[in-house]
Amino acid sequence: KFLPLAKAIATELRWLPSGDSLAAENLLLGKAKNTWTRTFALANAVAQAYEWQLNPTQQCVRPFYCVAQLRKVEDLQPPEGGW
Repeated sequence: KFLPLAKAIATELRWLPSGDSLAAENLLLGKAKNTWTRTFALANAVAQAYEWQLNPTQQCVRPFYCVAQLRKVEDLQPPEGGW
């Protein structure tokens, strides 16, 4: 299920100028299982894009660094209908 996200990340990285940044965010809200699943899918997608970067026969991804960070969100309002 993470392959479409990995392709989207790779596509964005390919067209970014060298040295630019790409942010992928994940809300750590909701049921623990859902939060874990979203985080796992995002981590797998970034890992797959990284593997494509290392593959010398398929230079489809520009070299990149991966940084993870937790950020506290203030005043987050639930969407209509709830989470």
